[in-house]
Amino acid sequence: MGKIDFGNAFSRGWQGFTANIGTLIIGTLLMAIISMTIILIPIMMAGFIHMCLKSVRGEKVEVGDVFVGFSDFGRYFVGGLLMIAINVLGFLACGIGMIVTNGITMFLFAHMIIKGKGAGEALGDCWGYFKSDWLMAIVLAFVSSFISQVGVYAFGVGVLLTAPFAMCVVAAAYYDVFGGASAPAMAQPATPIEP
Repeated sequence: MGKIDFGNAFSRGWQGFTANIGTLIIGTLLMAIISMTIILIPIMMAGFIHMCLKSVRGEKVEVGDVFVGFSDFGRYFVGGLLMIAINVLGFLACGIGMIVTNGITMFLFAHMIIKGKGAGEALGDCWGYFKSDWLMAIVLAFVSSFISQVGVYAFGVGVLLTAPFAMCVVAAAYYDVFGGASAPAMAQPATPIEP
């Protein structure tokens, strides 16, 4: 297991973002609209993360990639519920705890997508990483969340730029931590992708 390299994460994240900027913006917009049906939030989030993972790996991203989560609805739905439950517990711990829980769950969907793992197993791997590099995980989760939120203050539409950029940074950091340099073949996201 590797470590987060902030310089590399931001550099690769920026490259991935700018390489597919138009498609990522459309994907972000679709995710936001479809996620208004609350039950679909985890599924759309999985597709959005999938787009960012592909982009950071240098693949051409297509708008249809945002819907890849529907091919394994149950697994991503359980992953989303697990992530929400953990972050709610962090919020209940005076709100400060959410900074920590975001660091723990930051790579959960990416790990489920790339490695094809179930929610529990992916969370176990994320926890294993978090224990070894907790400060950097917390800082990256905080910084990427902050970048994403900056767009909300630009009349809301700025989030169409900041959210995919922030997620591309997280995707690049994921590859630093868990490895993988080849492009993901995500037609069937439940199938593990070997790095």
